[in-house]
Amino acid sequence: MPTKPVASEAAHIEAQPPKSLPKERLNLKQVVSTNPAGSVSERVLQIVRESSGPISPKEVQDEWVKRGWENPKRGSLYNLINGTLAYLHKRRGVLERPEAGVYVLHLDQSP
Repeated sequence: MPTKPVASEAAHIEAQPPKSLPKERLNLKQVVSTNPAGSVSERVLQIVRESSGPISPKEVQDEWVKRGWENPKRGSLYNLINGTLAYLHKRRGVLERPEAGVYVLHLDQSP
């Protein structure tokens, strides 16, 4: 005849998660999103798209901080954003630079 578990054992048994969970519950990215916009480039593009006009790297940095997104593990946030803006302008052709120090979304990329 099996013995009843003591109260401490019963609490331990109840606290254990089930061994097989449905697949839809295993995707932690859906539950906890620390990176809502995706990559750094996607985040910077999102901020530029939502701006009302030309935007400087400092303004992008201020918006980044206001949204509570994490800072880079190495280096400064300003250098990360400035480098990303330059990459999106020079390599990807997504941004235009109408004057020194500011960027706007390329006409073909407007929403």
